[in-house]
Amino acid sequence: MNRFTAIDVIRGLCLLAMAAYHFTWDAGYLGLFYSDPANTHLGKWIAHSIAWSFLTLVGISLVLAHRNGIRWPAFGRRLLILLVAAAAVSAGTYAVFGNEFVFFGILHCIALASVLGLAFLPLPALASLAAALAVFLAARYGMLPAFDHPAWYWLGLNVTQPYTADYQPLIPNFGFVLIGIVLGKGLLHAAPAWATMPARVAPARALSFLGRHSLIFYLAHQPVIFGLSYLAAMIFYPY
Repeated sequence: MNRFTAIDVIRGLCLLAMAAYHFTWDAGYLGLFYSDPANTHLGKWIAHSIAWSFLTLVGISLVLAHRNGIRWPAFGRRLLILLVAAAAVSAGTYAVFGNEFVFFGILHCIALASVLGLAFLPLPALASLAAALAVFLAARYGMLPAFDHPAWYWLGLNVTQPYTADYQPLIPNFGFVLIGIVLGKGLLHAAPAWATMPARVAPARALSFLGRHSLIFYLAHQPVIFGLSYLAAMIFYPY
């Protein structure tokens, strides 16, 4: 089964963008900047755009990984790793941020969206597109105070936003996974030669390597960036 190197490279670029955003968030949180750019309107939209890019890639990768039928053992292993990683993020952020810990962040969302996305793999692309539209419409018009209870926060139809360091509910994010499924099917149908060509230049090879090991990078990068930022804050602003 040919690997789509281009998707790995794109995922690697998204990882670097995520790391850059997290650096600005950490630096703002620790007072290294005079302002807090990550929490401005523009900063929040950048964060959402990065998350949406990852979720779209989840849909594309689902199609590519299971193009010849769902590979249940591989999917089960990946899902278990995602769930363990999501639990580790929740535990780690609780230790740092207390009640603002990540209870449903990007990994939690990817795990659930991956399971739901399986149902759309054998369906026509039009079905995924229609479902994506329904999800986006629900996000726009379906928010109700009845969903403000914490037990429903994972769904994303709550009016009141919870206090958490990262919040990526199923709605509207599952819509981007569905869009990714549509794009993945289009990619398989077109089968462009450039998408499966091995990376030839060093930057592309590095990005491809990063994209193939995205979960490790995701789990490791923030403790490293936050730790270095904290050390810098202690050196330059000790009081």
